[in-house]
Amino acid sequence: MNGMQLRLEAKNLYLRVANVTRDNKSYVLLTAYDDTNNEFVLELTHEQAGWLEDQFYAANRRYEERLTNPQPADEPVHNPILAPTDRQEPSH
Repeated sequence: MNGMQLRLEAKNLYLRVANVTRDNKSYVLLTAYDDTNNEFVLELTHEQAGWLEDQFYAANRRYEERLTNPQPADEPVHNPILAPTDRQEPSH
């Protein structure tokens, strides 16, 4: 995957997933939309869709864990997806 990052915040977001085969090529079509019909569509390979499914699974697990074991407000919640990958150390 290339180094593209995207962060969206949305409420009441719905997802539709479909397997599509066209011209002997198979891919996964992910459509996200909200109550006001704002929509974006992602065309993913099956490998990319599998990776995304794993990320959703991990995010749901972390969410459920926070519900059952809340952290104090002064402790940051670790999110490995949003962590910077090329952080440079400050020079002294």
